[in-house]
Amino acid sequence: MAGSTIAERLGVFAAGLEVDALPLPVIERATGCLLHALAVEWPARPPASGDRPSRLALV
Repeated sequence: MAGSTIAERLGVFAAGLEVDALPLPVIERATGCLLHALAVEWPARPPASGDRPSRLALV
């Protein structure tokens, strides 16, 4: 891996991960981070032409 970029090394590492091998707290944390990112990004996204404005309902 000499001469590879950090992004390439991270990509190789991520591609080799198996969800079954990860501890449950890691999976739960990753799920929470993904949901948070979606909840923050979705309402901030400008609607495409012709789209109705979308709303995020947090229950």
